[in-house]
Formats: sequence, structure tokens, C-alpha cells
Amino acid sequence: IGSVVEHEKYGIAPGLPIPIAHIMVLLLYTNNLALHNAFKQRGFATAVTAAAAAPVRFSTLKRHHREIAHFSKILYQALKFYANNTPLFLSSAVFYHAVNTKTLLGEFEFTVHAPTLITLEPCSAMMVCSDARHCIFQFRAQENRDVNEYNLLDVSWLSDAPFHNAYLTMDCAFDVLDVIDAYDSHEEFVDTLVLFKRLVSGHFIEDLLHPQQIHQHILLGLMSNMSEGYAAHSNIPQFMQLWFEHLVKQIDTIWVIRSQFVKLGQNVKACFFDLPEEEESITAGPFYEWWSQQTQISVNLTQEFLWNVHCKQQKFVTFAALPPANECVDGPSFYYVLYGLQQHVTLTPLLKRTLTTTDHVLIGLRLESLPLEYSKMTIQCNLLCTAAMSAEFRYNVCRVLTYEFEDQIQECVTCHIDEIAALNALQFQISLRVINMQ
Repeated sequence: IGSVVEHEKYGIAPGLPIPIAHIMVLLLYTNNLALHNAFKQRGFATAVTAAAAAPVRFSTLKRHHREIAHFSKILYQALKFYANNTPLFLSSAVFYHAVNTKTLLGEFEFTVHAPTLITLEPCSAMMVCSDARHCIFQFRAQENRDVNEYNLLDVSWLSDAPFHNAYLTMDCAFDVLDVIDAYDSHEEFVDTLVLFKRLVSGHFIEDLLHPQQIHQHILLGLMSNMSEGYAAHSNIPQFMQLWFEHLVKQIDTIWVIRSQFVKLGQNVKACFFDLPEEEESITAGPFYEWWSQQTQISVNLTQEFLWNVHCKQQKFVTFAALPPANECVDGPSFYYVLYGLQQHVTLTPLLKRTLTTTDHVLIGLRLESLPLEYSKMTIQCNLLCTAAMSAEFRYNVCRVLTYEFEDQIQECVTCHIDEIAALNALQFQISLRVINMQ
């Protein structure tokens, strides 16, 4: 694994068996937890802080600790060039990691920077759960991410306890599924927090809506506890309540997709706010009124667009029959109105064969026109791709796209052509909001 440039940089030939020095470093790092923890805290966190604060002092530190620098270089190489990720494994694997303090995350990502041990066995992580201060994160690889973005190395064969199914990872972001506290799962509460975060960030939420509105009932309790005070008899764990309040305090602007917001139950809309049909104002509920008294908050609507693709039309059938790379099927161009500027941007959705392999197709957006006084635009693109009569084909992704010139194409998601060619029809729902114009 690794690009040609990386192989040349580190002097590791493609296909070279893992050297004995790398095995020794992995053995020490995997089995000596005191070394593992000290190396993360001092070799990564403290050193990085020192580098930012005092570069000269940091260079002196590096000279005094060349062995540590060499150790970290070998550890990095082992993870970079000998990782054993496969799409099938990453799509199904669920990992666990214990931390010694309860952490309030701003996003529902478990992000690993320093080399860190994670496990497939919850019982291994639960060995620390007897302490009330500890918790366990359950997480998995993010959907629609390139498998090469993940550095995962199976170290169970090096471990003193191979049954722990341990993996070493670094520079990866995972989706949080659950937070286990004192042996109790909080999966339904985490799902509720994800629903709220996506709702107010202008994301599609219909795949998170439970038929019995379980998460919406929990959301009502979270909002009531925050605006009226945490009830002693509440069935919402205090840690989950604190996490919700942490999310709310980070938000100063609400973005919603109208077509998604109307799918919420009436009780949630009555407590939060409602969007009357064809009106620009909102009907505020008690939680929104309380929130607006605490901070300046505003509600904005994203702009929505729809593209229906009939997969049996001749144009698409020809496209599906292995044409050259870069072949495109364009959707209808649409205007994104720049409110307050009395101008618009023109974009076109498209399906395009990838440059590297013709059996994969990227779904993306092409910038057709940009106002003359602007040279750069950054947008948040939310894409929901579904197929009639097929519950298995669904892509719900959010990407931040940056355009610097007209006719530039930015990728939203990549899928295999066989997934699409077997379908009768596709529907692309696109929701956009401009983050920045330069």
C-alpha cells in the first residue's frame, strides 16, 4: 500500500515483506501499554504542542530523542505500507475503544491521529468499564469513504492476547455508533443526537426517522430538560443530556432542508419550530424561544434540486456499456441563487466514469458559471441518491466542495457501475448552501 512517491520517500520497495525492525516496534507498541500510552501523550501530544509554541526548543528536543523519532517513523511506515484494509472487512467491522474520561464530541466522529489500539471485541474494551469515569466508543468506518484512507493493521498475531482481535490505526475518522457507560448501551440516544445534528446542519434525515418516532420522543425530552431544567425523574442519562447541550451551545445558525423538516412529527415541530407553507417566517416553539433568548440564532433554508434518471434509456444504456474513462451523463443544469447579491451560480449534476477505472462511476457537480467578481466558492453539498424498488441502493452523503474555475468537477460519491446498471430509475436529491465566496 502507498503511492510511488511515498515508497521513494521512505525507501521501502513495493511488495517488500515487513522488515524485522517494524515487527519489533509493533511488538513493543502492542504489548507494552505503559509505553503505548506514554508515547501517545509525550511523543505526539506534547511534542506537537512544543513544536507550535517554540520551534527552536522542539528541534533541540528532537536531537536529544532521536530514538523516539526513529521509533515513530518505523511505526508510521508499518501502518502506512502494511495496513490490511479490504472493502468487505471495513464495510462490516465494528470497533471498540475505551477512554478514561467521558468526552463530549462536537461531531459524531471518532478521530484517531496518533497510533492507537482498537479492538473488534467489546469484552476487551469493557475491562475498564467498572470505573464510572470511563466509557467505550463503538464505531465503524465511514460510509462512502475510499478504503485507502484507512490505515488499519491487524496486530492480533503479535499480541500476548490474540483473542482480543486488536488493530492498530492512525490518521483515520470513524462514525460513532454508541457510547457504552457502566456496561449500559446508549445507542438510541446517540442516534437521536445524530438526528438533531443533521437536522440543524442542513442534511438529509429521512433514513434516520424511526417508524414509531422513538428518536423524536427522546429529542423532546432532551429539549425539555435543557430549557426547563434537568428532571430528576428523567429517563435520559445525564451524560447524554450534557452531550446534547454541548451540541446546542456550538450552534449559532440553523440550516434545514424543508422537504426533510416536514417529515418530523408534529410534537417535535411544536416544541422546536415549524415552517408554514410558502411563508418566510417560522412559528417558534418553546425550546426555540428559550434558545433564542440565550444566543442570537437564525433559521435558514437550503436550496433543493431534483434529478430523475431513467436507467433504461438509450443514452444511459450506452454509458453503462464500458465507454472510455471520463465519459459523462449530464443532468439538468440549475441555478443556485445568491441571496442578497441578486446573482446566481449555475451547476450541473453528472455521472462520470472515473479516470482510474471504467467500472466505477462518480456522482458529482460541475460548476458552469461563477459571477465575474468571484474566483472561489465553497459549498456544502448534501446528496441523497435512492432507487425505486430497491432499498439496498442508497447513498446519503455530505461533502464540502470548493470550486476555483468554471467547468471544474467535484466528486460527491463513487459507486460501481453494476449497482446502477441493474436499476430501472434513480433519484438524486441535492441540497446546497454556500459556505464561502471569495
